[in-house]
Amino acid sequence: MKSKIFFLDTEHPTRHIKPFYDGNNQVYVVDILKNDPDNIIVRHNGTDPKVFNLYRLNIKTKQETLLFEIDDKLAIDGFIINNSVKNGSVFAYIKNKKEIYQLSTGKLLFDAGENGKVSHAMLNHKKNTLSILANNETDKIQLLELDLYRINLKMLFLEPESYH
Repeated sequence: MKSKIFFLDTEHPTRHIKPFYDGNNQVYVVDILKNDPDNIIVRHNGTDPKVFNLYRLNIKTKQETLLFEIDDKLAIDGFIINNSVKNGSVFAYIKNKKEIYQLSTGKLLFDAGENGKVSHAMLNHKKNTLSILANNETDKIQLLELDLYRINLKMLFLEPESYH
């Protein structure tokens, strides 16, 4: 299924609306930037059907800014955005659906193991932690907290047996 973004003119809501990006583009909203309501973070394949670059899109001016260009050799599955920075910034990325790397240093922060998978990760800037939803070397989903100062991993929740 293809995802689209539409802008609705609230002063003229009956006007025909069309997708912001052309028909062949697939777009995904990555973050809504609670501290910056004028911008959202999106990924789309505007120049290559297989490459989804990361952009900041100003929803008032409809201007987009390239935040991260995907390299063919770097298979990125997702981004972790720092919402404490106005306009948002990329803090880390998820590679191979199981490893989390800090963007600025390239340092491996978390590896879910050979059979593990990261489902979701979010930065808590105030606590300087990552909240990670993953099956970290197990068949059960875990909610983990990674202290970024000490690189200490703590399990907050383990999926009960009854969920399988």
